[in-house]
Amino acid sequence: QAYAESTRWKHLGNEAKEEGNDEGALANGQIPVTFHNNKGVTLELYWVSSSPDGHLVHQGRAAPGVRLQVQTFPGHRFVWCHKDTQEPLPDSDMVINSARRLFTAP
Repeated sequence: QAYAESTRWKHLGNEAKEEGNDEGALANGQIPVTFHNNKGVTLELYWVSSSPDGHLVHQGRAAPGVRLQVQTFPGHRFVWCHKDTQEPLPDSDMVINSARRLFTAP
């Protein structure tokens, strides 16, 4: 089973430690953020574009239990969707900030 088809993520595996994240921001202001699919189904992760229409940009597919890390910027928004859809799961809107580095599926 593919854990991350068409992904831009770094695969951390099912046993990745939260404290394994780099604690500091990168020189360009990006921060490492981990997304954990703690559901029993494969989910899609999308970045919500900052364009006026807020279109969704596919980031990858995560199998159950997988933790993946992405470099992103504070203020960026992400949502989880069921496999092969662009319908965000309820309560899945995640806004990145420097104080929180781990986001799980709702």
